[in-house]
Amino acid sequence: MRTGYSIIEQSGLFTTSCYEWRNKAEADKLCFRECKSLASIEIPNSATRIDEAAFKGCLSLASIEIPTSVMSIDEDAFRECTSLKSIVIPDSVTTIDDRAFDRCATFAAIVIPNSVTTIGDAAFR
Repeated sequence: MRTGYSIIEQSGLFTTSCYEWRNKAEADKLCFRECKSLASIEIPNSATRIDEAAFKGCLSLASIEIPTSVMSIDEDAFRECTSLKSIVIPDSVTTIDDRAFDRCATFAAIVIPNSVTTIGDAAFR
């Protein structure tokens, strides 16, 4: 059963390395990079981090809810997601790395919880 991944398979954007993410603690580096038609995705509750450039350049990604299991948003994770207007960062996140949301200029608002102790260079440039 490929729960949560049908949108990727149906659009031809499915990659084998991403299929097993629901059973792992983190998305593989570059997992969904440049999936320009990816509009939404459900991040599994087993995820503890959003790895480097996992969603970089997903131009159609408009909103995302990060589960409370995630503690780190790595560098370039959502860089150049130019349609991203809404993101919920849970209290479990302690680190937002370099350029994590760089070039996401369409944010209406973003709330950074008090749990975040590290914000990298150009994280929200």
